[in-house]
Amino acid sequence: MKKEDVENILLSMDINTLSNFYGKDYFDGEKGNMKSNYTESNWNYLKKKAIIDARIIVKYFSPVTALDIGCAKGFLVEELRKSGVESFGIDISEYVLSQVSKDIKMYVKQADIRKLPNEWKGMFDFVSIFHTLEHIPEQHLLNVIKEISKISKDVICIEVPISTRGIDNDITHMVIREFDYWKDLIEKEGFFKFKEMKIQWRSYHTYAHNLSGWKIFQRVYGIKCRYCNSIYLTLLSPDPDNPKALFRCKECEKTFWKHEGGTG
Repeated sequence: MKKEDVENILLSMDINTLSNFYGKDYFDGEKGNMKSNYTESNWNYLKKKAIIDARIIVKYFSPVTALDIGCAKGFLVEELRKSGVESFGIDISEYVLSQVSKDIKMYVKQADIRKLPNEWKGMFDFVSIFHTLEHIPEQHLLNVIKEISKISKDVICIEVPISTRGIDNDITHMVIREFDYWKDLIEKEGFFKFKEMKIQWRSYHTYAHNLSGWKIFQRVYGIKCRYCNSIYLTLLSPDPDNPKALFRCKECEKTFWKHEGGTG
């Protein structure tokens, strides 16, 4: 299949068309008849990686609610739930969602990230989107970032390949760009770069990508901590515009009301 033919499919606004395209032959195809880089060893790696990812997310961000976008077989959703996080997952593919563990089937659903439900606005403390953005045609990327920003209450964590080397079998990789490209898109939506986490998994380098690790973005609230002047804040109450909105500082871990904070 030619690249332009794939792009035309991925530009489709029909969720069933996209779901059918990301079917069994994409996620679990036989060797030599695949659209992607997925192999049995890759799935084993991703399952192990999800355990480590969940530990880091809980340790550094302590989310109450989390959403994994492009959750595939739900490994991260499952590990976060084991850690006590109210975690959910979405994916475009009905096939891959049919492969999740029976323990988390009720916590994953099919959804199109180009149009997420308005009732999800500000719902999730932590939104992860690992190896999904590069599959979105460039024409749709800005809208996708807007949708992700809409549902995120506090932190967005992304992981994207910033270059390819060797053999890349994934015909759906539409956007492989340097990280400043992604940084600019996300910062336009009211987020700033918070922290970069390097997670080295040497096996991942053996088949396609040179990864840049996790990129953490936190929402800007326009105020500073009243105690240490940090701008790294977590919103603890629903409405950030309310003068009595409650915040916790990520640096000194103290809480304060919005009207007590300084101007950011």
